[in-house]
Amino acid sequence: MNFDAWWDWDEDGSRGVATHDHNQKVPTGTHTGDIVKAEIKDLKFKISDDNETGTCLVVTWSKSGGYFPVESIVSVRWRGLIETICRAAGVVPPTRGQDWDVESLVGRVVTIDVENAVSSKGKEYQRVTRWHPSPSKPQPAAAAKRPPARTPAAKANQEFKERADADDIPF
Repeated sequence: MNFDAWWDWDEDGSRGVATHDHNQKVPTGTHTGDIVKAEIKDLKFKISDDNETGTCLVVTWSKSGGYFPVESIVSVRWRGLIETICRAAGVVPPTRGQDWDVESLVGRVVTIDVENAVSSKGKEYQRVTRWHPSPSKPQPAAAAKRPPARTPAAKANQEFKERADADDIPF
């Protein structure tokens, strides 16, 4: 095939070539890197019954050393996962009645678990399987846990111990 009809041989041929230094995928395992991009997007393939517009938080994580970035797409309905990402980045998660800035995630150093897999159609992909809590940043307070429920027998035993003298024998 002759490309003279389609190409101008005098032009620089590298015009459409990407100029990044990524040359390999991040291997499976635990890695530390930076969040380089975070945004809210409406994605057609994420439309569902509980997310009719397909609105998602898209977080792009990158590790230095020539690795391709890894993208994590989270439906805005998944509160727990978004809060986990915020805790991993050391930022305060969204709170009721207040606007939350997605850009607060950008530039944060986080540790994640990456998995390399192959889809049923044979396409290779990477996904984030876990966001580790940030060790260097103060984490937002977790929800308070209520004390364990006490059985009637445990209550009776506690009352007996409180009222009993050292000499009492329970029989």
